[in-house]
Amino acid sequence: MVKKKYKIPEHKKDQLQGFEEFLDGIIDQGDLAYSSKLQDEKIDTFALYNFLEVEKVRVQKLKSMISRKIPNSIAHNQSSEVIDKLVTNNTELKDEIIQYIKSFDSNFHKQIREIYNDAYKN
Repeated sequence: MVKKKYKIPEHKKDQLQGFEEFLDGIIDQGDLAYSSKLQDEKIDTFALYNFLEVEKVRVQKLKSMISRKIPNSIAHNQSSEVIDKLVTNNTELKDEIIQYIKSFDSNFHKQIREIYNDAYKN
């Protein structure tokens, strides 16, 4: 804040001495309050700017990855082969599980036998 200098006659300077100090104190306190508010705004602005910079870098990396992956996946599409492989693997596992369950000494048959015997024992 810029203070304006006024020409005051010498005989009135003594009268205004206390009042001038009082006004300087009020102005300084106002400046401190304003500067602390401004400091808080600077901190908030810096946090926002920092967040935006980090997000900018993250989005750029994401864009770079996607721009490399999409053309590659379109050119070398393997999804149908992977799906066929998984279906075959699931079918083989299902057959193995069924063969194990069908055996007479499997845990499944033992549990079913116990449930059946407990239910129809009487």
